[in-house]
Amino acid sequence: MFTLFRWREPQWRGAELFAATLELFDGETFIQKLLLVVSLSKTQLNEIGKCLALLWQVFLVMGPHTFWSRHFCKRVRAITTDMGVERLVVDMPDCVSEFMQLHDPEFIELVVDGYLFPRALQMPVLKH
Repeated sequence: MFTLFRWREPQWRGAELFAATLELFDGETFIQKLLLVVSLSKTQLNEIGKCLALLWQVFLVMGPHTFWSRHFCKRVRAITTDMGVERLVVDMPDCVSEFMQLHDPEFIELVVDGYLFPRALQMPVLKH
């Protein structure tokens, strides 16, 4: 299965909306889905804030399980970006366990070394 994220971040009256589309390829057809849109505050506009916003979108789609969130992230093949701050998300370390601890403070899991998106390539474009 081929997965591709595209970032869309419109700015309107000071609000920053973080949206991502998901493109799936099953060998014959492409399916494009819009993940749930997340609103970011002005303090969350760095690469960590955008990475957490993306993990929150994956968490809402995949369910509250670490296994499925990490399973999903391992299958991302490309992240399309206009080379803004979100370009750094491709090289983020695996932080699913820390993200789950934000959701549930009593959550305990062994930390997995490596990248959050180990198979993802950065796809720079001018318009997305």
